[in-house]
Amino acid sequence: MKKERFFSFLFFLLLFSVLVYVSSLAFKLLPSLIKKFKRNELPPTIRVEVLNGTVEDKLAKRVAILLRKRGFDVVFIGNAGSQDFEETIAVERIAEDSKHAKYLAKKIGCRHIIKKIDPNRYLEVTLILGKDCKKIFPELRE
Repeated sequence: MKKERFFSFLFFLLLFSVLVYVSSLAFKLLPSLIKKFKRNELPPTIRVEVLNGTVEDKLAKRVAILLRKRGFDVVFIGNAGSQDFEETIAVERIAEDSKHAKYLAKKIGCRHIIKKIDPNRYLEVTLILGKDCKKIFPELRE
């Protein structure tokens, strides 16, 4: 009888120890899992419109090729309303927190982000290329 109680006590002690260990392990891994989840909040591909805001011919097309190689979904290529943009601008089109434009800007090294929400567009970001474009995309100098 005493032997059975001792083994029962030992079993519950062992079970409790395993539960404490597993719980502590879960709490250690939880923050990294949350960060990983937050990193993947953005869609796997961001739809981008590339507009040439300079006088250089076919600049938007060349940048679109580079963006596609980097995993972005370029859905439109064209000219901006003006060809005198000094700096490249990432324009957020759907998210109030500008998360898509911020993501694109960070990936390419663009410093200028603005928000112009337009729910009628089927894209997340408009990238307007400025005269500083070759600083952002050094591959274009070749």
